[in-house]
Amino acid sequence: MSAICMMLSTAANPAPNDGVLGVGFAENVFTREECQQIITLSQSTEFSTGTLGGGEQFNPVVRNSQTTTIDPRPEARWVYEKMDAAVGSANQGFQFDLNGFEAFQVASYSGGGHYDWHMDLGKGPTSTRKLGISLQLSESNDYAGGDIEFRGGGAPPVAPREIGTLIVFPAFMHHRVTPVTEGTRHSLVAWIHGTPFR
Repeated sequence: MSAICMMLSTAANPAPNDGVLGVGFAENVFTREECQQIITLSQSTEFSTGTLGGGEQFNPVVRNSQTTTIDPRPEARWVYEKMDAAVGSANQGFQFDLNGFEAFQVASYSGGGHYDWHMDLGKGPTSTRKLGISLQLSESNDYAGGDIEFRGGGAPPVAPREIGTLIVFPAFMHHRVTPVTEGTRHSLVAWIHGTPFR
């Protein structure tokens, strides 16, 4: 018998973590005014075409969006502080060991813009992502399509789309943004890293 089998056969049963496959939704985390401020902050830097694999690839069949980053500069520090408090609360359900945010990204989808099924966890710099976050920045009636959908783990299939809603999920959960058929959808996307899964 291998060492790992011996270890598993003699180990005490660990406490369950039923929240590990959940998706957290919290409405009105950011106000309408704060969502507009975030969009305005994003417009101070140039948008570029959204890529895959930690910024290494462009494939419009999989992802068709425009993105920019919001670093924690003084005028944006409040966004990080408010997000930190909200995610700290959400992580009580996931119980992940977390140690820091990646720079926040604002994504814009219009004219068929979408992001097909994917995970936020991958190789290299994305391998330590623990949680994915999406903050709805646009009014839900400002666009058609553009739903965030999940599959697997018993997650609800479609996320709420009201402005100011925060969506938190494990980075290994499959999700997508359906094509935006009218208008423009803006969202703030973030990832929180931690020690590698083991």
